Amino acid sequence: MNDESFEIGTLIDDGGKIGIIYRELESGDLNTTFNSIKWRKNYEIYYLDGDITIMASATLSRLIKFGHIVLLDKDAYDLSIEDFKKR
Repeated sequence: MNDESFEIGTLIDDGGKIGIIYRELESGDLNTTFNSIKWRKNYEIYYLDGDITIMASATLSRLIKFGHIVLLDKDAYDLSIEDFKKR
């Protein structure tokens, strides 16, 4: 699977949980002893409920492909973060 790139700030719907792609972690950037995480491109995703996850680019691409995660249209939202949290 190709290594797609996703724009930082992209809103996602992950099974009903709203999140934002907060940071891209390039291969080797993450300070961890887990080689499977350390040597691939990952995304740090913050969810509105306070959860944070680190997800491999290939995993994110696959979940989008199968409809488990939906990229939300950023042009549809013209909200401040405070307004967004009220939704």
